[in-house]
Amino acid sequence: MTNIIPHDAATEAYVLGALMNHGELLAETPELTDEYFWRPDHRMVFATISEIVCDGGTPDLIQVTRLLEARKELVKVGGPGAVTEMVGAALTRNIDYQLAILRDYAARRKIIAAADRMKAAAQDITQDADDALATAGAAVLDIDLAGKSDTIQPASAMMAEALAELQRSVDQRGKPRGLLTGYKTFDLWTGGLREGQMVLVAGRPAMGKSALLVNIADKLVNRGVPVLLFSLEMLRLELIQRIICARCSFDSTRLKLGDIDAPEMRRLQHEHMRLAGQPLFIDDQGGLSIMDIRSRARRAVKKHGVKVILVDYLQLLSAKNAQSRENEVGFVSRGLKSMAMELKVPVLAAAQLNRQAESRGDNRPKMADLRDSGQIEADADIVSLLYRSAYYEQGSNPQESHETEWIIAKHRAGRTGTIPLTWNPPFTRFDSVSDRFTDEADAAWGEETNVTEMFPVDKRLMEAINE
Repeated sequence: MTNIIPHDAATEAYVLGALMNHGELLAETPELTDEYFWRPDHRMVFATISEIVCDGGTPDLIQVTRLLEARKELVKVGGPGAVTEMVGAALTRNIDYQLAILRDYAARRKIIAAADRMKAAAQDITQDADDALATAGAAVLDIDLAGKSDTIQPASAMMAEALAELQRSVDQRGKPRGLLTGYKTFDLWTGGLREGQMVLVAGRPAMGKSALLVNIADKLVNRGVPVLLFSLEMLRLELIQRIICARCSFDSTRLKLGDIDAPEMRRLQHEHMRLAGQPLFIDDQGGLSIMDIRSRARRAVKKHGVKVILVDYLQLLSAKNAQSRENEVGFVSRGLKSMAMELKVPVLAAAQLNRQAESRGDNRPKMADLRDSGQIEADADIVSLLYRSAYYEQGSNPQESHETEWIIAKHRAGRTGTIPLTWNPPFTRFDSVSDRFTDEADAAWGEETNVTEMFPVDKRLMEAINE
């Protein structure tokens, strides 16, 4: 069977003729690039038209022919007769139908090119099979079927949407606009987790960043919100045990030793069964790349309706062909932010801090302590840092509860500050200082009332928030 490259030479020529007849069309069709043209001679004509327009000229038959001749390319495109024929064939200014045809063929050529790269990777026996799979995934993710579009809009075109958003804010006065984490002060400051956001929870090793992510995941699934958790350093069984111990306020050490009486066993079994019916999805495969994460997240959003993605933790992800560690972490960071925007879900990622805080008199972390790349700080919509003074105190009991500062160091759309938490090591759980865990059921997803009714807040806190 002969391999035929999808293209339509006649339609390509028609579009070029229309561009020469109506020079303003090129500015009105920003999606049109040389990728839409398969024939090399048509690409030459398109490049000539684009150059004339960029120089402020009119790309009519005379100007295009003159420039092609000056470049000694007129013969390559078939001579002046071929250019004249293009102009004569384009009978109308409306080329929407023709553009749709060229867009379709360009997309098919991209798919073929991606398939060729996938096949080459699979046949390269010098390459590890996992690397070949990552290359194949990257080839698919690189396909952009939409083409370029004009994203510049006048304010007048945005008013209807802006006014509708304003009305929704009034209609839902006090209700969260995003998904609630269950930590009331964070939710009040941020309005919840918003689609497209990248939120960082950063800290030194053993500071509790993984535990906080798991606590947030548990609070979300408790309310029926589908959550996908990528755990790159903990197995799923350990994560499940952490969640159950946190729910039951049960010492995880006792669980590992089997030191459980009959009533406790019934309570633990009940929470296992309750969690089994909740929408928590865990991927605990180690050594994943950012391309792996994006591919798996796409499937989970489509198949399971996932609304929040958590990654533990960012610096454990890899990026193929990175030139340096800083370049690799930057690529991963940009990939997570792009994933949040593409899938329209919030992405929460734990991140490691470097040792700079430990060499300062005040050990409180700063955004500058983010390890390996400043790009992380730039990409994140919210950067939060965990700090426990007991972490640095000699002789402190690691099994005692410790006051913790959850520092919101960057918030692209709102307030920054410090949220007090209490760290309970036996239960691997962070509690809000003013809102401890209770047996009261959380409001179901989509049934929230006023934020201040869900989480009663004292007058002083509300005054501080409204400043």
